[in-house]
Amino acid sequence: MIILFFDLTISRRWLDPTDGDYSDYEKALQEKLKALEDTWTIRTALINEELIKNMKSALENEIKYCQFHSEYLDRVANESGFNEWGFTENVESSYWDKKIGDEWIRTNGRIKANIRIIPPETEGKMTRIELKYENDSRVLTFIERYSKENKPHNLKNPESIKQRIKELKDVADEYLGCHLYPLWNIENRNLNGLNTILCIDSYGR
Repeated sequence: MIILFFDLTISRRWLDPTDGDYSDYEKALQEKLKALEDTWTIRTALINEELIKNMKSALENEIKYCQFHSEYLDRVANESGFNEWGFTENVESSYWDKKIGDEWIRTNGRIKANIRIIPPETEGKMTRIELKYENDSRVLTFIERYSKENKPHNLKNPESIKQRIKELKDVADEYLGCHLYPLWNIENRNLNGLNTILCIDSYGR
C-alpha cells in the first residue's frame, strides 16, 4: 500500500540581501502566520485541517530560513576567522574526566568540524586524533545529532600526527561542503524524488 504525503512550499520572489528585503519578507511571513493562528478554528472548520497544518508548517520553515540568513550574515561580519581553520591550545573539556587537548576548529555557520589532539597520559603512549562534527546554527539543523564520526587514530611520530591532521582537514572540508542544506528540507527532498523518477543521478547524467 502506497501512502501519499503532500508538502506545501512558499513561492519566493527574488530577494536582494543588501537592501533589507529579507527583514521585510520575514515580517510579512510573521504576519501571515499570526493571521493563520488567530483564525485557526474557523479555517479548520471550513478547510481540510491537514492543509491548514501544512500551511502553518511552511510559514514556520520559511521564517527559520530568514532567521538563519540573519544569523549567518551576522557571524560572517563579526566572527574572526569564520569559515577558516583556527587552532586553540589546551582546550578545557566540558567533562571533568576527559583529557584536555589542543584542537583545530572550522565552522561554516551550519556545521562545526572539530579535530581534537589528545596528548598521551604517560610517556611512551600515543597521541589520539579525533574528528567530530556538530550542528552550529541555533535556527536550523544540518546533520543528525549523533552523526557518524571518523575513526580516531593513535599516533606517536610528530610527522605522522601532522600528516593525519592535514588529511582530516581535507575530509572535514569536503563534508562541510556536502551538507549545506538543513535536514528535512522540502525542496531538496522533492528534487531527490524527481531525480529518481527521471533517472537522474547525483552527477546529472
